[in-house]
Amino acid sequence: MAIPSLKQKICFSLEVCLFHNLFQGETPQYLGTYLNILDVALKLKLLRHMPYHSNPLDLAFHALSDPTRRAVVSRLANGEASVSDLAAPFNMALPSFTQHLKVLEECGLIASEKRGRSRWCQLVPERFNEAAVWMEAERRRWIERLDRLELHLDHKDEEDGRHEKSD
Repeated sequence: MAIPSLKQKICFSLEVCLFHNLFQGETPQYLGTYLNILDVALKLKLLRHMPYHSNPLDLAFHALSDPTRRAVVSRLANGEASVSDLAAPFNMALPSFTQHLKVLEECGLIASEKRGRSRWCQLVPERFNEAAVWMEAERRRWIERLDRLELHLDHKDEEDGRHEKSD
């Protein structure tokens, strides 16, 4: 049997506390607090069931969901650059900025190497190709669906026209 995690123990404790007090008649005064506790408990339970980003494509899209990281990728499309050059346009501390680079590197969108006293970054095209292939397949699938919808609507219009003529 698995040992419950801290999160599971907290959820269970909150639920027990909430329901115990609801049935003891202490609800009206603390209803808002209890509802907030229940909300937190349910969110923690949901988090347990959400899969972690493990697919490389999931990681890539997660990394690209942030505007700072997208700007870094856009800059690196022009060629490799040092971390200090990449960080220059952003109004943030270097440790915060390097966290963005870490996310991009962990998902395989960029690679970095130390040269002398500087760290240099460059794009890794293979991960972008995977994302492009997935997006192209989705685009084709939606074009096919829209084409089928258009045919269906044209056919429906023709049927409606025939019914109007027969009336």
